[in-house]
Amino acid sequence: MTSSDKLRELAGHHGVSCTYRGWDTLEHHVSDRTLRTILSALDVPAGSDAEIEDALADAPNLPWRQMLPLSLVVVEGDGRSFAVHVPHGDPVSVWVVTEDGAEVDVDQLDVWVDPRTVDGRLLGRATFAVPHLPLGWHTIHARSNDVEATATLVVTPARCPQPTGCCAAGDGVWPRSCIRCGHAGRGVSVISPTSPISRR
Repeated sequence: MTSSDKLRELAGHHGVSCTYRGWDTLEHHVSDRTLRTILSALDVPAGSDAEIEDALADAPNLPWRQMLPLSLVVVEGDGRSFAVHVPHGDPVSVWVVTEDGAEVDVDQLDVWVDPRTVDGRLLGRATFAVPHLPLGWHTIHARSNDVEATATLVVTPARCPQPTGCCAAGDGVWPRSCIRCGHAGRGVSVISPTSPISRR
């Protein structure tokens, strides 16, 4: 594997795309220089081959350092789960607060994952199921002893049919049931309900 390949593998671990589709509809590769700049902005050392090697070796530890994922985007009706990390053997409580303020219990799944030592601490992983939630922007809460964490949870539509009525008439205004693009966290683009917007 070349140093460029390793750089691109490292970028993938941090949610950085290595390709893009240009105005010509063709797929283009992001330059190594750009990838290094982006990783540096994310506080990931990638200025030399040695730094890339060290960062790749540490990549499997990244999710274990966070109690909750940075953000989670799910499609309505899909069965999804997420991991919660706490010191091995410590209790943890997890729940969701919907965007209208309602609290929803979250069920833990019977999934065993061996504990892992990260930065000198033995950490455990608990797996929880995403509950059935309405479309919208919600918040996952986790508490273990005196430590708490939150993460954004976005539920998007399974599909968005072609609008009818006003849009079909060609007046260029999308109805309230349409959706807009939004941002749920680092490297995540999502959709959510919004008010009428113009498509002109």
